[in-house]
Amino acid sequence: MKQTFLLLFSAAALLTSCEKDALVSEKKELTLDLESSMNSMNNMQGNTYYGDYVEMGEGLARTYVKATRDGRPIAVGVEFNHDAMMGYDMHSGHNMEGEGDEHEHESGNTFLIPFPRNMMVNMPYSHVSVDWAAVGHGPGGIYDIPHFDVHFYIVSPDTQNNIMMDIAYPSPSGSPFDASPIPAVPQSYFPGPFVPMMGTHWISKKAPEFNGSRFTHTFIYGTHANKLVFFEPMVTVETFMSMKEIKTPIEQPLEYPTTGKYYAKQYSISYDRSKMTHNVQMDNFFLPEKRK
Repeated sequence: MKQTFLLLFSAAALLTSCEKDALVSEKKELTLDLESSMNSMNNMQGNTYYGDYVEMGEGLARTYVKATRDGRPIAVGVEFNHDAMMGYDMHSGHNMEGEGDEHEHESGNTFLIPFPRNMMVNMPYSHVSVDWAAVGHGPGGIYDIPHFDVHFYIVSPDTQNNIMMDIAYPSPSGSPFDASPIPAVPQSYFPGPFVPMMGTHWISKKAPEFNGSRFTHTFIYGTHANKLVFFEPMVTVETFMSMKEIKTPIEQPLEYPTTGKYYAKQYSISYDRSKMTHNVQMDNFFLPEKRK
Protein backbone atom coordinates (compact mmCIF):
# COMPACT_ATOMS: atom_id res chain seq x y z
CA MET A 1 0.00 0.00 0.00
CA LYS A 2 2.80 2.37 0.91
CA GLN A 3 4.58 1.56 -2.34
CA THR A 4 1.40 2.22 -4.37
CA PHE A 5 0.96 5.59 -2.63
CA LEU A 6 4.57 6.55 -3.43
CA LEU A 7 4.06 5.65 -7.10
CA LEU A 8 0.88 7.72 -7.28
CA PHE A 9 2.59 10.66 -5.55
CA SER A 10 5.55 10.47 -7.95
CA ALA A 11 3.26 10.36 -10.96
CA ALA A 12 1.27 13.36 -9.70
CA ALA A 13 4.45 15.30 -9.04
CA LEU A 14 5.74 14.50 -12.53
CA LEU A 15 2.42 15.58 -14.07
CA THR A 16 2.41 18.82 -12.07
CA SER A 17 5.99 19.47 -13.13
CA CYS A 18 5.10 18.90 -16.81
CA GLU A 19 2.07 21.17 -16.52
CA LYS A 20 4.23 23.82 -14.85
CA ASP A 21 6.84 23.53 -17.62
CA ALA A 22 4.10 23.78 -20.25
CA LEU A 23 2.65 26.82 -18.48
CA VAL A 24 6.06 28.49 -18.30
CA SER A 25 6.67 27.66 -21.96
CA GLU A 26 3.25 29.01 -22.92
CA LYS A 27 3.88 32.14 -20.86
CA LYS A 28 7.21 32.66 -22.66
CA GLU A 29 5.48 32.28 -26.02
CA LEU A 30 2.78 34.75 -25.01
CA THR A 31 5.44 37.18 -23.80
CA LEU A 32 7.39 36.81 -27.03
CA ASP A 33 4.22 37.27 -29.09
CA LEU A 34 3.35 40.38 -27.06
CA GLU A 35 6.87 41.78 -27.48
CA SER A 36 6.77 41.02 -31.20
CA SER A 37 3.40 42.72 -31.50
CA MET A 38 4.58 45.76 -29.50
CA ASN A 39 7.77 45.98 -31.59
CA SER A 40 5.68 45.81 -34.76
CA MET A 41 3.36 48.57 -33.49
CA ASN A 42 6.30 50.73 -32.41
CA ASN A 43 7.92 50.21 -35.78
CA MET A 44 4.75 51.23 -37.62
CA GLN A 45 4.23 54.28 -35.39
CA GLY A 46 7.90 55.09 -35.88
CA ASN A 47 9.48 58.44 -35.13
CA THR A 48 8.79 61.99 -36.27
CA TYR A 49 11.70 64.23 -37.26
CA TYR A 50 11.32 68.00 -37.69
CA GLY A 51 13.18 70.53 -39.81
CA ASP A 52 14.11 74.03 -38.66
CA TYR A 53 11.37 76.60 -38.22
CA VAL A 54 10.96 79.24 -40.94
CA GLU A 55 9.09 82.51 -40.43
CA MET A 56 5.94 82.51 -42.54
CA GLY A 57 3.20 85.14 -42.52
CA GLU A 58 2.82 86.16 -38.90
CA GLY A 59 3.83 82.72 -37.67
CA LEU A 60 6.11 79.77 -38.26
CA ALA A 61 6.30 76.70 -40.48
CA ARG A 62 8.52 73.62 -40.54
CA THR A 63 8.74 70.31 -42.36
CA TYR A 64 8.49 66.89 -40.80
CA VAL A 65 9.23 63.31 -41.74
CA LYS A 66 7.53 60.34 -40.09
CA ALA A 67 9.35 57.06 -40.63
CA THR A 68 9.26 53.54 -39.23
CA ARG A 69 12.20 52.47 -37.11
CA ASP A 70 13.61 50.54 -40.07
CA GLY A 71 13.54 53.67 -42.24
CA ARG A 72 10.38 53.30 -44.34
CA PRO A 73 8.51 56.62 -44.78
CA ILE A 74 5.06 57.06 -43.26
CA ALA A 75 4.47 60.75 -44.04
CA VAL A 76 6.35 63.80 -45.31
CA GLY A 77 4.77 67.17 -44.79
CA VAL A 78 4.69 70.82 -43.74
CA GLU A 79 3.32 71.98 -40.40
CA PHE A 80 2.06 75.58 -40.13
CA ASN A 81 0.93 77.23 -36.93
CA HIS A 82 -2.29 79.23 -37.28
CA ASP A 83 -0.52 82.60 -37.46
CA ALA A 84 1.43 81.40 -40.52
CA MET A 85 -1.84 81.77 -42.43
CA MET A 86 -2.16 85.44 -41.45
CA GLY A 87 -0.67 88.79 -42.42
CA TYR A 88 -0.50 88.54 -46.22
CA ASP A 89 -1.06 91.28 -48.76
CA MET A 90 -4.32 90.25 -50.42
CA HIS A 91 -3.20 91.84 -53.70
CA SER A 92 0.14 90.11 -54.11
CA GLY A 93 1.37 86.62 -54.81
CA HIS A 94 2.74 84.73 -57.77
CA ASN A 95 0.77 84.75 -60.99
CA MET A 96 0.85 82.00 -63.61
CA GLU A 97 -0.61 84.02 -66.46
CA GLY A 98 2.41 86.17 -67.22
CA GLU A 99 1.18 89.32 -65.49
CA GLY A 100 3.53 91.26 -63.24
CA ASP A 101 7.09 90.33 -62.36
CA GLU A 102 7.99 86.90 -63.73
CA HIS A 103 10.21 86.38 -60.69
CA GLU A 104 7.49 87.42 -58.28
CA HIS A 105 7.72 84.13 -56.40
CA GLU A 106 11.16 85.20 -55.15
CA SER A 107 9.45 87.86 -53.03
CA GLY A 108 8.08 87.64 -49.51
CA ASN A 109 5.30 85.38 -50.79
CA THR A 110 7.56 82.35 -51.22
CA PHE A 111 8.93 80.39 -48.28
CA LEU A 112 11.72 77.82 -48.69
CA ILE A 113 11.43 75.27 -45.90
CA PRO A 114 14.26 72.75 -45.36
CA PHE A 115 13.72 69.11 -44.54
CA PRO A 116 15.15 67.45 -41.42
CA ARG A 117 18.80 66.63 -41.94
CA ASN A 118 19.70 63.10 -43.08
CA MET A 119 16.08 61.94 -43.22
CA MET A 120 15.42 61.87 -46.99
CA VAL A 121 17.51 58.86 -48.01
CA ASN A 122 14.60 56.68 -49.15
CA MET A 123 12.53 59.48 -50.67
CA PRO A 124 12.99 61.62 -53.79
CA TYR A 125 12.34 65.03 -52.17
CA SER A 126 14.93 67.79 -52.04
CA HIS A 127 13.14 70.74 -50.44
CA VAL A 128 9.74 72.40 -50.00
CA SER A 129 8.60 75.77 -51.30
CA VAL A 130 5.29 77.22 -50.07
CA ASP A 131 3.87 79.98 -52.28
CA TRP A 132 1.10 82.39 -51.32
CA ALA A 133 -1.26 83.14 -54.23
CA ALA A 134 -3.48 85.98 -53.02
CA VAL A 135 -5.40 86.42 -56.27
CA GLY A 136 -4.85 82.87 -57.42
CA HIS A 137 -3.68 82.16 -60.97
CA GLY A 138 -4.74 80.57 -64.23
CA PRO A 139 -6.70 78.89 -65.57
CA GLY A 140 -9.01 81.86 -64.98
CA GLY A 141 -12.28 81.19 -63.24
CA ILE A 142 -10.83 78.03 -61.66
CA TYR A 143 -7.81 78.78 -59.49
CA ASP A 144 -8.33 82.54 -58.96
CA ILE A 145 -9.13 81.99 -55.26
CA PRO A 146 -6.68 82.84 -52.42
CA HIS A 147 -4.66 79.71 -51.74
CA PHE A 148 -1.28 78.22 -50.87
CA ASP A 149 0.82 76.15 -53.29
CA VAL A 150 2.90 73.58 -51.43
CA HIS A 151 5.68 72.42 -53.79
CA PHE A 152 7.56 69.26 -52.86
CA TYR A 153 10.58 69.59 -55.18
CA ILE A 154 12.60 66.56 -56.26
CA VAL A 155 15.36 68.67 -57.85
CA SER A 156 17.92 70.79 -56.04
CA PRO A 157 17.30 74.49 -55.34
CA ASP A 158 20.00 75.37 -57.91
CA THR A 159 18.29 73.30 -60.62
CA GLN A 160 14.94 74.83 -59.73
CA ASN A 161 16.31 78.39 -59.89
CA ASN A 162 17.78 77.76 -63.36
CA ILE A 163 14.43 76.79 -64.92
CA MET A 164 13.79 79.75 -67.23
CA MET A 165 11.89 78.22 -70.16
CA ASP A 166 10.30 74.93 -71.16
CA ILE A 167 9.33 73.06 -74.29
CA ALA A 168 5.84 73.60 -75.69
CA TYR A 169 3.18 70.91 -75.42
CA PRO A 170 1.05 71.41 -78.56
CA SER A 171 -2.38 69.83 -79.03
CA PRO A 172 -4.19 69.06 -82.31
CA SER A 173 -7.25 71.12 -81.37
CA GLY A 174 -5.42 73.96 -79.67
CA SER A 175 -6.97 73.01 -76.33
CA PRO A 176 -4.56 71.91 -73.56
CA PHE A 177 -7.13 69.23 -72.64
CA ASP A 178 -6.20 67.45 -75.86
CA ALA A 179 -2.44 67.59 -75.42
CA SER A 180 -0.74 64.22 -75.27
CA PRO A 181 0.42 63.44 -71.73
CA ILE A 182 4.02 62.48 -71.06
CA PRO A 183 5.17 59.46 -68.99
CA ALA A 184 6.23 61.74 -66.10
CA VAL A 185 2.59 62.62 -65.34
CA PRO A 186 -0.67 60.62 -65.13
CA GLN A 187 -2.58 60.06 -68.34
CA SER A 188 -5.53 62.21 -67.20
CA TYR A 189 -3.35 65.32 -66.79
CA PHE A 190 -2.94 68.18 -69.27
CA PRO A 191 -0.29 70.95 -69.43
CA GLY A 192 -1.22 74.20 -67.73
CA PRO A 193 0.87 77.35 -67.22
CA PHE A 194 4.65 77.45 -67.22
CA VAL A 195 6.31 79.52 -64.48
CA PRO A 196 10.02 80.45 -64.51
CA MET A 197 12.01 78.91 -61.64
CA MET A 198 9.21 76.35 -61.19
CA GLY A 199 8.26 74.50 -64.37
CA THR A 200 5.18 73.51 -66.35
CA HIS A 201 2.16 72.84 -64.17
CA TRP A 202 0.11 69.78 -65.16
CA ILE A 203 -3.54 69.66 -64.09
CA SER A 204 -5.97 66.76 -63.79
CA LYS A 205 -9.04 66.65 -66.04
CA LYS A 206 -10.63 64.51 -63.32
CA ALA A 207 -10.24 67.19 -60.62
CA PRO A 208 -13.57 68.35 -59.11
CA GLU A 209 -12.93 71.96 -60.17
CA PHE A 210 -13.06 70.86 -63.84
CA ASN A 211 -16.22 68.87 -63.27
CA GLY A 212 -18.68 71.36 -61.86
CA SER A 213 -17.30 71.91 -58.35
CA ARG A 214 -15.57 74.90 -56.80
CA PHE A 215 -11.81 74.66 -56.25
CA THR A 216 -10.95 73.77 -52.64
CA HIS A 217 -7.79 71.68 -53.00
CA THR A 218 -6.12 69.82 -55.84
CA PHE A 219 -2.90 68.07 -56.86
CA ILE A 220 -0.48 69.37 -59.53
CA TYR A 221 2.51 67.71 -61.21
CA GLY A 222 5.41 69.96 -62.26
CA THR A 223 7.80 69.15 -65.12
CA HIS A 224 10.68 70.67 -67.02
CA ALA A 225 11.93 69.26 -70.35
CA ASN A 226 9.59 66.28 -69.94
CA LYS A 227 11.07 65.39 -66.56
CA LEU A 228 9.31 65.55 -63.20
CA VAL A 229 10.35 68.50 -61.03
CA PHE A 230 7.80 68.74 -58.22
CA PHE A 231 4.59 67.42 -56.62
CA GLU A 232 2.17 70.12 -55.51
CA PRO A 233 -0.91 70.04 -53.30
CA MET A 234 -2.77 73.35 -53.71
CA VAL A 235 -5.05 74.31 -50.81
CA THR A 236 -7.37 77.29 -50.44
CA VAL A 237 -7.37 79.45 -47.32
CA GLU A 238 -11.03 78.53 -46.90
CA THR A 239 -10.13 74.83 -46.79
CA PHE A 240 -7.45 75.42 -44.17
CA MET A 241 -9.86 77.46 -42.06
CA SER A 242 -12.47 74.68 -42.16
CA MET A 243 -10.01 72.57 -40.12
CA LYS A 244 -11.40 69.40 -41.71
CA GLU A 245 -9.33 66.27 -42.26
CA ILE A 246 -9.00 65.50 -45.97
CA LYS A 247 -7.33 62.49 -47.57
CA THR A 248 -7.14 62.34 -51.37
CA PRO A 249 -5.58 59.64 -53.60
CA ILE A 250 -2.84 60.81 -55.97
CA GLU A 251 -3.13 59.72 -59.59
CA GLN A 252 0.12 58.00 -60.52
CA PRO A 253 2.33 58.55 -63.61
CA LEU A 254 3.50 55.84 -65.98
CA GLU A 255 7.13 56.32 -64.97
CA TYR A 256 9.04 57.44 -61.89
CA PRO A 257 12.25 59.47 -62.14
CA THR A 258 14.31 57.26 -59.85
CA THR A 259 14.22 53.65 -58.67
CA GLY A 260 14.69 52.59 -55.08
CA LYS A 261 12.73 55.61 -53.77
CA TYR A 262 9.36 55.66 -52.04
CA TYR A 263 6.52 57.66 -53.63
CA ALA A 264 3.21 58.78 -52.11
CA LYS A 265 -0.20 57.44 -53.12
CA GLN A 266 -2.09 60.08 -51.15
CA TYR A 267 -1.94 63.67 -49.91
CA SER A 268 -3.62 64.79 -46.70
CA ILE A 269 -4.74 68.09 -45.18
CA SER A 270 -5.48 68.25 -41.46
CA TYR A 271 -5.61 70.39 -38.35
CA ASP A 272 -4.03 69.25 -35.08
CA ARG A 273 -6.19 70.79 -32.34
CA SER A 274 -3.77 69.86 -29.56
CA LYS A 275 -0.87 71.72 -31.24
CA MET A 276 -3.08 74.20 -33.14
CA THR A 277 -1.22 73.50 -36.39
CA HIS A 278 -2.31 72.98 -39.99
CA ASN A 279 -0.63 70.15 -41.90
CA VAL A 280 -0.20 69.30 -45.58
CA GLN A 281 1.51 66.00 -46.17
CA MET A 282 2.33 63.27 -48.65
CA ASP A 283 1.62 59.79 -47.28
CA ASN A 284 0.64 56.18 -48.01
CA PHE A 285 4.07 55.50 -49.52
CA PHE A 286 5.01 52.63 -51.80
CA LEU A 287 8.11 51.44 -53.64
CA PRO A 288 7.49 51.30 -57.41
CA GLU A 289 8.64 48.23 -59.29
CA LYS A 290 11.84 48.59 -61.23
CA ARG A 291 11.55 49.19 -64.93
CA LYS A 292 12.24 46.12 -67.06
